[in-house]
Amino acid sequence: MLTTRYLKAVAIAVGMAAIVAATGNAVTLRSAAPSTMSQFGEPAPGKVLLGVVGPDPPAFDQLTGKHHALHVMFATFAGDVAGLVSREYAAGRLPVLSLSSSFPPADIARGAEDARYVKLAAALNATSQNIWVRILPEMNGEWNAWCAFDLSGRSRGPRYATPQFVRAFRRIALILRGGPAAAINAKLRAVGLPPLQAAQDIASSGKVAIIWNPQGHGTPFIDANGPAAYWPGPGYVDIVADDMYSDSAEPSWQGLDTLYAYGKPFLVAEWGLKAEDDTAFAGRMFAWIPSHRRMLGLVYFNKGWSGGSGIYELRSKPRSLAIYRRAIRSPRFLPALP
Repeated sequence: MLTTRYLKAVAIAVGMAAIVAATGNAVTLRSAAPSTMSQFGEPAPGKVLLGVVGPDPPAFDQLTGKHHALHVMFATFAGDVAGLVSREYAAGRLPVLSLSSSFPPADIARGAEDARYVKLAAALNATSQNIWVRILPEMNGEWNAWCAFDLSGRSRGPRYATPQFVRAFRRIALILRGGPAAAINAKLRAVGLPPLQAAQDIASSGKVAIIWNPQGHGTPFIDANGPAAYWPGPGYVDIVADDMYSDSAEPSWQGLDTLYAYGKPFLVAEWGLKAEDDTAFAGRMFAWIPSHRRMLGLVYFNKGWSGGSGIYELRSKPRSLAIYRRAIRSPRFLPALP
């Protein structure tokens, strides 16, 4: 999510470039061709799941007058993952897990965290439920340890370079999808990655969806830190996502269209109103949705980090709350999982 440092970092005068080819190990971006949207519990084209970030989804449902079926969460996910997934589904919610790391991308790519991801993959696939996973989200935001640049635009060094991020993302995605260890190793070898450090067969459910979730433009706002530099290729991504905040200015709206044009099922994994009751931003968000039929979900960031800062809370913004309540009455927004 955006931090106060963001306000100092973004130059608002520059627009996002149209889709470009990614460099290094990344693959040329695809056109916005229609995608099949049924494998991972996505709604039918033209329908949208509502979601929330926060520790109390039922309270947000009550505030807004409609059930929110996506729950974006931040944690280590090292405990009872099956229990967490079971509880979310019992409440009618699909869990969206945000995976972070303290390791440089180059270390992840060579297998330094394999034991963690193998264990998580086994737990997720064993539930046989649809689960969406955001791997190292907002990778082009300098506040994250896996970003290639610091706020000044200086490189953090070769272990953090964008090609290393691509390698790390691919490794995590291949592990989380599961399968026999020999098959995973063959896929790793095919893209120049070392074999599993924690070799283990993982019964694959085919229901773990991999989300690639940059922001529409980077912070620092330089070409080398744009989303395309972090693109791992279409074979490693099931859903493309973006995060949008009311303090992010015009380049982020342009970036929203840039990310949508990747041609994948699309998710706004975080959006929020920072402090101010910004009705123009809220209205523009809901106006954008009808013409974008690959839109899967719209997730409001109501309570930071599932329990931290409350500056985004919708209850403190009555005019925008009224817009939100009115907009989600549309049958476009599903009250429950499909």
